[in-house]
Parts: sequence; C-alpha cells; structure tokens
Amino acid sequence: MRELLQVPNISDNQICSVASAMLRDKYIVSEIYMGRVSFLVGDVIITQAGNVLRPCLENNIPWLTPDTVEELHKKRLDWLKKKIDDLDIYILRDTYLVKYQPNEFEQRFYLIPT
Repeated sequence: MRELLQVPNISDNQICSVASAMLRDKYIVSEIYMGRVSFLVGDVIITQAGNVLRPCLENNIPWLTPDTVEELHKKRLDWLKKKIDDLDIYILRDTYLVKYQPNEFEQRFYLIPT
C-alpha cells in the first residue's frame, strides 16, 4: 500500500477502494471494479460514484426484459415524483462492469458480482 501512495497518478479514492476491498477479502482485478455498493433502481444502475447506466436487457436479469422495461421506467419516474413508495431497489455489492455495444450509438452494461 505504501508504494501505491507514492504513485502520483493514482487517486486517493482508488487507494481507499483497494484498502477497503483488502479488508473485506475481495480481490479487485482491474479498473472495471464498480465499487463496494451499486444499486439497481427500476430500469437503471446507479453506481457508488453516482453514475447512471442502462442495463443490458438480453441474457441479464430475468424480470428486466424488453417487454417490462417501459413499465419499470414509468414506475421509477413515478417513484421520483413521489407518487408511489413501492419501488424495488436492489443492492449490488462488489461488482464489476462489462460493457456491451449492440450498435454504434448505444451502450448497455452488465454488472457481475464477485
């Protein structure tokens, strides 16, 4: 850890993430590590750093499909407007991000648990 602290191009946030993972017996393979906690809120992924990503709908979570994504999106918007209180929020601990690009305009993401 002392060697990492002396490297000028590694941020303190990255060093703290590595130290936290070491204390919890988790192994960080690369920079695609999303952090200790991310959330699946309706039809989007919200990472620990506050990034909002659209999950891949193919071969991913069984209840998040092209048929249900519009309904989940509407439900999330109603939750944000405080019209409903029963939105399911899933906690994703120690996940890695894999990007999938179905075409040149879109990017979708898979979160892989450790």
